[in-house]
This record gives sequence, C-alpha cells and structure tokens, in this order.
Amino acid sequence: MKSNSLDPFFSPRSVAVVGASPGKTGFANLVLANLKAHRYAGPVSVIHPGHAQVDGFAASPSIAALSHVPEHCVIAVRAELVAQVLRECVAKGIPAVTIIAAGFAEMGVQEGVSRQRELQEIVSGSMTRVLGPNCIGMGSFANGGVTIASANIPAELPVLPVAIVSQSGGVALALMLRGVSQGMGLSHFVSVGNELDASVPDFLLAMAARDDVKVVICYLEGARDAVALRCALEACARASKPVILLRGGLTVQGKAAAASHTGSLSGDGAVWRGFVAQVGAIEATTIDHAIATARIFARFGLPGGQRVGGFAGGGGMTVLFTDMLARAGLQVPDFTEPTRQRIRAALPDVTPNNPMDMGGMFLSGDGSLLAEALEAMATDPNIDLLALCMPPYLPVRDRVVNGAVLRATRGLAKPVVVVSYAVPGAPSVLRDADYFLLEPPEPGLLALKSWLGYAPAGIAAVEALPGDAGRRNRLRACLSRGRRPILEDEGKSLLAQYGVAVPAEQVVVDVDAAVAAAGRIGYPVAMKILSTHMLHRGLGRGVFIALNDETAVREAFATLQANAAAYADARLLVQAMAPAGYEFLIGATRDPELGLALAVGVGGANVEAAHDVLFALPPVDAAGIARLLEAWPTLAALEARSGPIDRAALIDAVARVCALLVDGQEFIEELDVNPLIVGAPGQGAIAVDALFILREAG
Repeated sequence: MKSNSLDPFFSPRSVAVVGASPGKTGFANLVLANLKAHRYAGPVSVIHPGHAQVDGFAASPSIAALSHVPEHCVIAVRAELVAQVLRECVAKGIPAVTIIAAGFAEMGVQEGVSRQRELQEIVSGSMTRVLGPNCIGMGSFANGGVTIASANIPAELPVLPVAIVSQSGGVALALMLRGVSQGMGLSHFVSVGNELDASVPDFLLAMAARDDVKVVICYLEGARDAVALRCALEACARASKPVILLRGGLTVQGKAAAASHTGSLSGDGAVWRGFVAQVGAIEATTIDHAIATARIFARFGLPGGQRVGGFAGGGGMTVLFTDMLARAGLQVPDFTEPTRQRIRAALPDVTPNNPMDMGGMFLSGDGSLLAEALEAMATDPNIDLLALCMPPYLPVRDRVVNGAVLRATRGLAKPVVVVSYAVPGAPSVLRDADYFLLEPPEPGLLALKSWLGYAPAGIAAVEALPGDAGRRNRLRACLSRGRRPILEDEGKSLLAQYGVAVPAEQVVVDVDAAVAAAGRIGYPVAMKILSTHMLHRGLGRGVFIALNDETAVREAFATLQANAAAYADARLLVQAMAPAGYEFLIGATRDPELGLALAVGVGGANVEAAHDVLFALPPVDAAGIARLLEAWPTLAALEARSGPIDRAALIDAVARVCALLVDGQEFIEELDVNPLIVGAPGQGAIAVDALFILREAG
C-alpha cells in the first residue's frame, strides 16, 4: 500500500474530466451530470480539444493547458488513449486520478495486461494515486464530489456514516440503491476495479481514520494482498469501525486433492470465515443482510448488551417470532418476576413470557393497557434492547396497536428495533415516528445477530512465540530437503523443538528390536507403519494400540510387517501410549488467496465427520488463541458434557504450532497434528501423531 494520502479522492478542491463531449451520454458525461446533480461546489474543468464548453462546464484543450492543478482527474476515454492522458496527469502533479475505462488486465489477454503494466510504469514513483482502471469511480456525498460514471445515482441521497468499498461497480450500485430504498444513506461510495494502485485495503485504511464513517460495507471477489487486507481490517477493528464483508466466488478449492485431514476440511470458504472472525469483521451472506447490518450500526452505534426483549402482534405471530429469534441464536432471557407481575396486571389474558404476546388487545381496547405491559418489558433489567415483530395493520388498528407501542417506548434509552411485515407504502405510526424498521424480518434478524455479536478487537497479528534463530534454521533446513510428506517420527521431532510434548518412541527394524523398545519405553505401547504410501492408517491395519506385553508386540509386528510389505519405504514405530483425554486436531492448510492458515478442531479417527473447525491466519499469540477457543461452541459443548479440559495446555500447544507455521510457512502446504490429546486441568497435552505435507518446488 502506498503511503500517499487518498484525501483528494474524498474531498477534491477541484476536478477535471477527460472524455466528455457536448450532447453525449458517455461515461465522462455521466460524471459531469452527477457532479452537477449533487451540487459539487469546486471548479470543474472538462478536457476537450475542440470545445470551450461541455454540458455547461468550461473546457480546456489539454491537461497541460490548465492554469491550475486539479486535485482529482477522471479519465473516461478509450483504453488505448488512457496512457497518454495519465502521463499528462503525472507531469501536471495531479494527486488523484480515476480511470473509468475498461480494456486492461480484467480482459485476461496479453494486450490488456500490457496496457495495465504500462499504466503502472507511468505512475510508479510518482505522487499520483490511481483508482481503477475498469471501475465506475467514487462519490463523497456530503461535499458533492460524486465522480461516478453511472446514470443510476439518486440525485437526493441521505448522508449517513456508511461507506461502500467494492471490487464490483455493479454490486456497489445494487448495495446503494437497495439500501436507499430501505432508508440507508451513504457518506462514500468506492468502486476500485482492477486495483492498479489504490486498493480495497488502501480505502479501508482511509475509512478507519475518517470521522464521517462509522461502518463499511465491503464487497470482495478476491484477496489480492492478504497481508494488506488483514492490516486494513485490523485497523478498522481498532477504530471500532465495523467492516461488513460480502464475499463473492467462495467455492470448494482443492478439497478433493488434500492429503491431510485439515486440507479436506478447508473448503466452502471455511478459511475465509475464520479469517473474517479473526480480524473482527462481520461476514454478510446476502445484500439485504449487509444493508440491514450497516443500518443498525449507523443508527445505534456499537451494541451495549445482547439480551433481547421480544414482542409480537398476535398469538401465532408470537410463536413464529419465538422460532425466528431461536434460529437466529439471539439471547432471549426470562423477564424478572416484578416484570411478569406488571404484565399480568395490565394484560390478564397474556402469559408473561419473552417474547410477549399482546393478547386480547389484538381485538379490542385503546392500547393503554398494552402500553403499560410494554413499558414493564422495556424497563426490565434483564433486557438490553427491544425487538418488536409487527404484522400488517389497516390504519385503524395501526393507530391503536402501534400507538401503544409508541407511548410505551418513545424516549427509551434502550434500542428499539421493529421487525416489520408492514405492507410497503401503507400508513404506519411507527414509520412516521422514525422508529427503526427492519424489512423484511428474516435478513433483519440475521443483521441483528451480526450487530449484537460484533467483537471489534479482532485477533492482533503478533508473533506467536519469541524468535529463536537456531530453531528456525533447523526447521527450515529440514523442510527444504524437497520430500513432500514428512512422516510422524520426524514431524514430532520438529514439534518437540517448538516445545510441543510428544510421546517416547523408537523406529525399529525387526521384532526383537520392537520388543526391546517396548521394554525401554514401558507398557502399554502402540505400534505403527511409517510410509509415504500410507499417510492415514486404520486400527488393525497400520496401527495397533494398547499392547500390554511381549506377545502382543510380536503379534502386532508380524501383522504390520505383512501389511507394509508392498511399500519399499516402510518402517515400523514403537510408541508409548498417551494418557486418556479428549482428542483435538491442530493443523494447517494453504488457502489459494489467504495463504497458510492455522486450524483447530476435533481430532481422532473421525475428524472429517466434525466440520466445526476454527481457522485463523498466523501469527496469532496465546491471548488471541484463547479468544478463538472461548467463542468455539464445540469446546463449550464438550466441557459441558465431559467436564473441563486443560485449556491452558491446549492454548500453549496451538501457540507453539503457530510459531512453527510462522517460521516454516514458505515450505508447508498442509499439516496435521492429530490427535493432540488434552487431559483434565493440570494434566497437559501431548501430540500423538503428526504429518507435514510440503509445497511443490517452484
């Protein structure tokens, strides 16, 4: 990321537009129309060699002929003409240039790639920042600097502290227009296109520092620089600026070819989702989910509590709303007994549960008793916010029921969210009173969950363990030998160098050596085949466990020797049995975009049946790992079922494997430490098996 400021894109004191002609409707003319519609106050210069005026703006024959230096120049000419105009902009010292034109690297052909490379060479080393090419531009709505090449921009748009940063101009427009229809305004709109220079991470860093931005919706189709993206998202998290990430193009990549358990569990965007959680961002599943989440943050800021008090208009609606809240995973606590008594006194026919039904108020009454019951719910100390599910009403009932809601909740310090099934365009007391409406309710409740679950701190990118040059050099020397699989004995030796506990073990060449090794190690023991042709070994075929005496060792040796006879590289391993405990997996897999990712999951023989795996990008320190595990439902369920485990030992083992990944990341393709057996508190953790898969050379 360049260090030059992007401020001239956001608040240019003057703008130049290249490519507009009188009476035309091309991209450059659309930029002029948007500047005019949004009442941009600075000077606008049109570059045209044959006219003194274009669409009401003064024209100049060239960039060089301008008497001033524009802060922002928009280039909207044919692809083959862009390079010369960009040279003039750099020579003039223009700090910000947007290239609308297509026909560059996005074409995937050599001609387009060469054109884009030429633009990079022109701008390299200069103070000029470039947005695009192949974008529709950007807009800052508070100051009228709307240089977007689209006829799809509303002339009147509410200015709210929401920004859109998108790799797709079409998705950015969809987010803006759909958002406006639901009451979302914008401060800034950025379409980055090919990211020749100014990139998504650059603009996210800029948003983190801006006072006029509280929340960002970011659409991505690829992470072109994972390190820069991580740094930018972490900067937004530190500034408590939620970034709502809407991702396109998540597919299963490489799952079938994975040699390790970890690799086979990493498809369907699993690594991406882990990364999003790690950096303190929010993953949106749909455009409506992204918009609703942004609207909630813009209206209410950061959440002050997660406990929801629910109300629905009618018995059936209350049942449905109860199900919806449960499916969304929202906290819906019981009301306190004083609150329940107040509700019963006001509405005797209502069971004072959370969510609460309006009872007979649906059929009669002026709403005053309903207002008393709602006020009791609203002031309950167990409740942090109110979620009201309102069915469609005709005007008479709307005034009674929603009027009662209004009397009970107007001025309430707690947030009030109306999950509305109201008919679009129909009269609504709550809409007229500027209550916050989520329509439609289903993505609205997902957004409510995203808001309430926001963890802005993220997991900082820090060194997992203090550096050890000797250890790092030994690891790299081993990993650089070119053998793709590193089997269990050597793999655990590497883990031991990083302080991970491993069992006593010995490779043996004959049955007498196996018996002798078992005697030295101490019964019971396990025996295993080591072979690159048998990376995953089943009990009774490649592995025998709990061998308690010499006879068992000799019988197991004979079976294993026969099963390994076809493999020239086969060796046999005698290993101490690990103590009882719960089996975990610590692993790594290489994501095509994000690089080497750490994984923590359920281990053992059935690891691939348990798809709840945590992913994070190294480096992560012990505190960060502790936070990831604290939020892991699988671990909480395990401890609720079987009792507490030695979390400190699990965290320490994960941190040490993470340090190994940092030191050897350029060589490692996949890693399985499976199982890592973790005992009860104070009993420690031990790595029973390990498999390294190295990257192909070149």
